[in-house]
Amino acid sequence: LSKENHEKYCEKYGIQLNSRNLAASLVKRKYEINRAQYLSFKAYSLDNALTLTDDDCEYIKHEHILTQTASRRFLENRGIPLVESWKSCKWSDIYDYLENQEKTRNDHDCPIIGQVLKLDDLTYYPNLIKDNLIAEYGMIYKYSPEEADTELLDMEWQVGSSGKITPVAIVHSVDVGGASISRVNLHDISRVTALDLHLHDIITVCKTKDVMPVAVKNSRRTEDSIPIELPTKCPVCGSELVDNCCKSLECDARLLARLSVWCSHAVGHFRGVNIA
Repeated sequence: LSKENHEKYCEKYGIQLNSRNLAASLVKRKYEINRAQYLSFKAYSLDNALTLTDDDCEYIKHEHILTQTASRRFLENRGIPLVESWKSCKWSDIYDYLENQEKTRNDHDCPIIGQVLKLDDLTYYPNLIKDNLIAEYGMIYKYSPEEADTELLDMEWQVGSSGKITPVAIVHSVDVGGASISRVNLHDISRVTALDLHLHDIITVCKTKDVMPVAVKNSRRTEDSIPIELPTKCPVCGSELVDNCCKSLECDARLLARLSVWCSHAVGHFRGVNIA
């Protein structure tokens, strides 16, 4: 989803901050084909070049597609659009290339979160696949997640299906990686203590793998900072917590969470059912 098409989509259907999430959503919308017109296709390479025969393409034997570079040239010569953030280089030049790409990651027409590193010589590939599944001829390099500072406004305590109490930080809305973040899951009460969090502290948040919002660190105190009182009782049913868990089998939050899990695709396969 290019920046230009992202802007056009937002003008017609409303603001969507994260273009990557929007693109993934549009691919899944089978019954809204009119929205798919905003998507475009760009090829990376021709990975199956070694398996092609003369019957597949009359030029394949002539062009000797034995490398990633040759496969991209093959596609380019036939008018197929290719991703721009690509380069064939020596191992000693890779780090400089990655560093430069990370600095300019937001200048690309489509946002990128990392690079795929592969051997250029395709003839090595058949011998570098472990257990017919793991490709050892390449690796993924992820860029450092974008960070932003925001104010911790409040703390919510959620009760899961097992009774575990999960703290969720309510923060002043901030844009990180093209998405507006106002809630940050801290996963465990011990995280509140480890970061020494107080209400109205200025904390640094990011998105791990550019997906899940997390609190990285407590940046500084403010004049309005006040200590957070950790719960000793279940915030829903009021029963005493044991190792930061609600043990009551009659807790409404636990029952609702367990029902949600049962209705999920992994168990009941009910579509569109979730906690409101």
